[in-house]
Amino acid sequence: MHAQDIEADFLNAVVHAETALEINSNFTQGSAMLAILNCHLGDPADHLERLQVAIAANKEDPQRFRHQRELVVALCLAGRFDEAIVAARRMAEIAPDMCRNSLVAIAAMQWAGRTMREATWRRYCRAIRI
Repeated sequence: MHAQDIEADFLNAVVHAETALEINSNFTQGSAMLAILNCHLGDPADHLERLQVAIAANKEDPQRFRHQRELVVALCLAGRFDEAIVAARRMAEIAPDMCRNSLVAIAAMQWAGRTMREATWRRYCRAIRI
């Protein structure tokens, strides 16, 4: 599923995610991936809750930061910028050494047309090594 998502083979990835969930309805990674895929297919508002539930259900998911980054993007696409910024900041603060988290936080702020304090900007830029 992840490889198909990265390669933008969304329709086949949806089939695999749905099949995985038919086999195990408690498979949180499959549930998160299905929500992410549907967001990529142009329906973010209708799938945000499913993604949020999947993220909350498995705090130890090795893909949790990827899912959270996708949540930030989906929130932005749905026009829910305040929520996106809160989620992005939380993610960047929880794992400041994970460059992608800070990059998504910067992008969400810019996408929303928001500014950030210079100290915050520098901290995020250091995290992504700019």
